[in-house]
Order: sequence, then C-alpha cells, then structure tokens
Amino acid sequence: MTLPIQFSRTFERRGLLGGLAGAALAAAPLTTGRAAPRHPTAQDAGTPTAGVVPPAGTPIPGADPNGYMLGPDEGSFTYFVGGLITFKAKGADTRGALSFFEVDVPYGWQAPVHRHAGEGELFYITQGELEILVNDTVHLATPGCTLWIPPETNHSIFVTSQVARGVAVITPGGFEQFFEDLGEPATVPSLPTHPTRMPSLEEFLEVGAAYGWEFVEPEPRRLNR
Repeated sequence: MTLPIQFSRTFERRGLLGGLAGAALAAAPLTTGRAAPRHPTAQDAGTPTAGVVPPAGTPIPGADPNGYMLGPDEGSFTYFVGGLITFKAKGADTRGALSFFEVDVPYGWQAPVHRHAGEGELFYITQGELEILVNDTVHLATPGCTLWIPPETNHSIFVTSQVARGVAVITPGGFEQFFEDLGEPATVPSLPTHPTRMPSLEEFLEVGAAYGWEFVEPEPRRLNR
C-alpha cells in the first residue's frame, strides 16, 4: 500500500494509492531485491532478552513494555490516507513482539495488491463490509470474520460499506511506523472530516521500500458482483 497518472474516481483521497498505482509500477518496477527493513525481524520478536534495545518509534503514552493497561479512549491516533488508526500497542511498547491497533475507514478506502517481506497480519472485522484478497481468493469480510495473512502473501482491501472497522495485529512489531511516517497525528479520535495528508507517489515508494512493503498489482482485487 500501484498508482496511473490521475486519481481514480473511487480513490477520492480515501484509497491507499488508488488509481496511481500503474504509474508507480511503470516508474519503479517490482524487483526481487528487498531493502533492509527498519524494524525487528521475526527472529527478533518474542520473549525479550537482557540487553536488547526496544525497536525505534514513539511509544504510546501510558504504555510500559513491562506490562500496562489502556482505557477505552486511550492510545495513539493517526490519520492515514483518510482513515483513522488507533494504536493500542506498538513495537516500542512490546519489545518488538507485535503491534495492535484499531482501524476506521470510509467507503471506497482501498489498498492495492501488495505484500510484506517480514510481517504477518491478523485482522478481525467488527463493523461494515470489506473485500479482502488473501493469496488468490477475494473474501467478503463482515463483522466477526478473521483473516490471517502470513509474510510474503499477496493481499488487497476495498471497503464496500459506508464505514468499516476492524482490529489488527502485526507481528513482529515496528511496521506501525510506516503508517506514522506517511500519515499525520489525528486531531480527534474519529474519522477525519477534513482532507488529511496525501503523500506523494515518491514518498509511498520510498517509505514502502524501507519497510519491505512491495507493490504487486495496481488495483485491489474485487468480487464479481
């Protein structure tokens, strides 16, 4: 989370890269080489060991790697391409073990087909409907559905309901910095009612490469309906 020269109609500042993906692939074709990610590898996650430095990144206020609880309205909030991400645990809070967050997105929000070099993602849908590609299958994800996406697995997202909400775990932790690097701090803990930061194509390519995030196809896969 690729890009033709102009934004697609469904994008409207809400999709991840929307219709600009084709230009991205033409300008910077997908290669088999991978940039070194700026977060821990899978081998680094798990039980902390003495002397290990927690991953870089900004911890959540009130979080403590030795154990913590956050209240319902606590966390760290980021606007990301028209959606809201509410972080409840970051790599810096879990000694690199995982990131945990809630996502709120409007209709038409999308992520083209992409994959992650080092992270696995677990999604649980709590509101709305999304079409989510995992490998070669597009699933209609509704409240109560769970999706597991291992590393190196092609996936995409398209929101078909007015709004959608879900929770996500990414392991190992640290990839949340991708969203923070390309997003902006939220002014209120709800979907934005004003235009939010829309990074340039060059920014997406640069930041994505730094985190081992790879483009595969220009548009999200859709159900035939």
